[in-house]
Amino acid sequence: MGKYGTNLEGFGAFEGGVNADKGAPLVSTSSDGGTALIFGPAASRTITAGVENGDFAIPPDAAGDTITEENPLPYWSFTDSSAGAITCAIVSDSGSGSGNILRWTVAANTASKSASIFRYVPIAATRDRAFSYSLEVTAGGATSASNRQVTVDFRYYTADLTTTGSAVSRTMNFNEFINTSTAYIIANTERLNAPADAAYARIYIEIAATTTNASLCVIDLYEVRMLTGQPMILITERDQTSTYGPGAIWKADGNTNFDTAMPTGISGTTLGKLYITPTNVYITSPLINSDAVTGIDARIVQTESLIVDGTSAGSDQITITDTTAGAGLEIGGDTNLYRSAANTLKTDDSLAVTGDIGFDGVIYGSSALTGPAINLGGTNARLWLHSSPAADVAASTSSTVSGVLITKVTAGQPSTNINGTANTDAFADALRNGGLAVDTTNNRGYFYSSGWKYANLTTPSDSRLKEEITEITGALDTLRQLVPVAFKWKNPEAHGRTDCVADDGKRLGFIADQVATTDLAHWVETLGVDDREAHLVDTTEVLAVNIPQNEMEALVVQALLDIDARLKALESR
Repeated sequence: MGKYGTNLEGFGAFEGGVNADKGAPLVSTSSDGGTALIFGPAASRTITAGVENGDFAIPPDAAGDTITEENPLPYWSFTDSSAGAITCAIVSDSGSGSGNILRWTVAANTASKSASIFRYVPIAATRDRAFSYSLEVTAGGATSASNRQVTVDFRYYTADLTTTGSAVSRTMNFNEFINTSTAYIIANTERLNAPADAAYARIYIEIAATTTNASLCVIDLYEVRMLTGQPMILITERDQTSTYGPGAIWKADGNTNFDTAMPTGISGTTLGKLYITPTNVYITSPLINSDAVTGIDARIVQTESLIVDGTSAGSDQITITDTTAGAGLEIGGDTNLYRSAANTLKTDDSLAVTGDIGFDGVIYGSSALTGPAINLGGTNARLWLHSSPAADVAASTSSTVSGVLITKVTAGQPSTNINGTANTDAFADALRNGGLAVDTTNNRGYFYSSGWKYANLTTPSDSRLKEEITEITGALDTLRQLVPVAFKWKNPEAHGRTDCVADDGKRLGFIADQVATTDLAHWVETLGVDDREAHLVDTTEVLAVNIPQNEMEALVVQALLDIDARLKALESR
């Protein structure tokens, strides 16, 4: 065997193979049968895992004894800084591919002591630092103890075993290895890039006791592996190899890039069609999927929006199949959109729209007309509601569920049900107090206040509709009971005028309290207090004068007739 390899032709003339000094076969010349190997199992596992005897397949001379300087672990160096309080030994284990594990034992009442194993692994390095390496250590079966620690340390060395670059390490407690777990480097990962002058990587594993533990503790090391990284991974074309070259995955300037072709250069400005930064995912050009078999074609365009654009009607779509609250499409990390039932798209959050929304179907808070509202917000906001064919339209101007219910046109008094159904839920009942309806047959405007009431738009006066018809008597005496007054409202904002004539705030009318003492007391009714005037009274209701239609006119006309009759009587004397 030469310095750089094996003279296979000469070597093949001999029977047998080459074994390690501990008996493990490294190279074999036998080719008989399916179990024959060119390299022995230990050598093959070293090539795969990158660490000689990283799975502890090769035991020391005294296989079951404690590892010491006199009974060394093959391909590893052992250092005891614990005066024998921390030991390790190879233990047979059917759960490991190598059949062995390395069991560490920390004696009871041990503190501020440690023991370690290490080895140097040859590596490839380049002037442009094109390679990186990382360490993984798999362990388990540990005693639960927070003051017993495992430290994995990784650093590079030159050909003369001088350190180069900076070390990177990680320390964990035995508690983290009660079950099987793999330790790897998670901090200062930029140090894993091999320096240009590196020839070796040193793997160092230390077991330590920080403070005293009253009982014995153990931990099992299963495997030690070294991962190799390179600046670009090529992906070979599988089908049309004479047309397409390999695709590539590479990393530059902190960005991981994906492309269907190799980049023309490697720098931070050379980006793949898809690249990932430490915080975001970017698409640098349209991704087009055209499938002649299925007829599906769509594109995702990197703009300020997500656009699904294609030519196959019914096929170009984003499909959200989830039916669970909180699932589906997540936006911004806290807002979701999902399919809650057949033909129903739902969000558990708020939906703000600055433009128009068109509906060909139904929009509601829930099937029983309860739940969320449509809140316009803003100043001078307006909501235009239209329904065709005719249906109920409900709106509210406060945070409570009272408001205005505008029902479809009726013939006669409207139903007390909403939209002609028997559903009398709380929302509908509340809306009825303030509901409006139009009776086009009788020209009446209905409103609901503990029952439907109406004002005739055009009042019928046909004698056939009336009975007990008598003339009015005492009209002048009745009117004399009223005391017309001039006054000003304490809060004029609650009593706006219907004209635009400027004035000094004086109003003419009656005082409801006084009217209530007359024969016209039926003109007086109670109203709820306007919020703007609640501070002026100590009750929830106030009095109001509501003159029934035509009563004042009839009394005035009759009073004038009585006066006229008296004048004529005086003139005839």
